[in-house]
Amino acid sequence: MSTKVHELRLEKTQRLATQSDKAHNRWHPAIPPALRVDNGDEVLLDTLDALDCQIQASHSVADAVNWDLNAAHPLSGPIWINGAEPGDLLEVELLDIIP
Repeated sequence: MSTKVHELRLEKTQRLATQSDKAHNRWHPAIPPALRVDNGDEVLLDTLDALDCQIQASHSVADAVNWDLNAAHPLSGPIWINGAEPGDLLEVELLDIIP
């Protein structure tokens, strides 16, 4: 069986609210999966920074007073694993992390 590769790409300069079909800010069973994968598949997954794209390379320390510190941290996904059941233990192998 060959491994299938899925991609969940986010625009890393846009806030979570503009791409809520691929990311969320809380765990809730009503949030639909952004991807559905099979056991053994690979996922290329983008993430946003903890302050939801408020920090840009052009900013200085002085810009920190304008950051919304109530912004909930963005979470990529959710990802549905076909065949997984509530209570199952899932093993995730990180193949690479690129900052």
